[in-house]
Amino acid sequence: MNSASSFRQFLLPLSWLYGLGMWVRNALFNMELRTSQSYDIPVISVGNLTVGGTGKTPMTEYLVNLLGAHHKVAVLSRGYKRLSKGQQLGTPQSGPNEIGDEPAQILRKFPSTIMMVDADRRRGLDSLSLMKEPEIEAVVMDDAYQHRSVLPGLSILLIDFNRPIHKDHLLPAGNLREPVSQTKRADMFVFTKCPPDLPPIERRLMVKELNLQSHQSVYFTTMAYEAFQPLLKQPQEQAPTDKEFGITMNNPSLKDQALSEHPVLILAGIAYPQPFIEKIRAIRPDAQALLFPDHHRFNDKDLARIKTTFEPLIAQGGVIVTTEKDSVRLLADKRFEFLWPYLYTAPINLRFLDEESDPFNKKILDYVRINKRHSDLDQATHAQ
Repeated sequence: MNSASSFRQFLLPLSWLYGLGMWVRNALFNMELRTSQSYDIPVISVGNLTVGGTGKTPMTEYLVNLLGAHHKVAVLSRGYKRLSKGQQLGTPQSGPNEIGDEPAQILRKFPSTIMMVDADRRRGLDSLSLMKEPEIEAVVMDDAYQHRSVLPGLSILLIDFNRPIHKDHLLPAGNLREPVSQTKRADMFVFTKCPPDLPPIERRLMVKELNLQSHQSVYFTTMAYEAFQPLLKQPQEQAPTDKEFGITMNNPSLKDQALSEHPVLILAGIAYPQPFIEKIRAIRPDAQALLFPDHHRFNDKDLARIKTTFEPLIAQGGVIVTTEKDSVRLLADKRFEFLWPYLYTAPINLRFLDEESDPFNKKILDYVRINKRHSDLDQATHAQ
């Protein structure tokens, strides 16, 4: 038994106490001694049982993209690690300090989305439900599985393929926020970060472990990287000149083959950076990596470290590749302006295996269509 396993064993009694506390909390909601508020607009919850990255933001973006073509969509998020307090209504100009990293990322990609950040999800939904201009037709609640004060109409539970929940322990010995038994509250399970060629027999075994109820459904997804996108997207005639290094920059998108021709510095401050690092090093094996904690706020010491590491790569046409979440912090921090011309992000999309996107999309769209205010179904009923 290694030292990490021994330490986890030492923490097990604390996990039992934590589990008891969660059992009492859930029992109070189940017995309606604590209330869960429902709303007259479609509310879709996206969450997980484990701490750390399971792909909640890519799923939220998938839903915003899916629903946004037909409905006015709002996203309700806690705005984790933001510096502001209380309730904030985001705009495309809002930065991570105001609304948080993930909300800023989503608004940058989907600027017409209504973005509300509030640690009190019920208060946030109260405000969204009263909004008239524009009137909200669907709400996606990010990281909301444990927020039982709100009763969503549809609950999506994400499970990281690489971190099976049935082999994990409750906090602090493990990574589980709640006992596995609480999967019963989910309507839809989505396994994330699966291998694209996941065998059918392995899928069946994973489904079997869930002990599905009749109303529950399961889907399998992988994370697909797009071409690497420059942080600064400018035509050649507007390309900035880097005064410090004397280089005129023009930033086209880089596909894998093009990236392999550049020295690369990987810059990441996310919960589980290993898949991101493996993706880059599969293209450029000698890529250096500077890693920081999740939601890290860069300081002057970090800036000096990044600059010292990257400077030798400049003359060789070097680039910095970072995550979408990190890019919003770097773009909002003027201290990093001299590095912007060299920065590329690695956009990721959630992609369903086989043809599973069709039934998933149908279930989401049908739920919103049937339950939205003044739905076609309601109008047909009143007309009779």
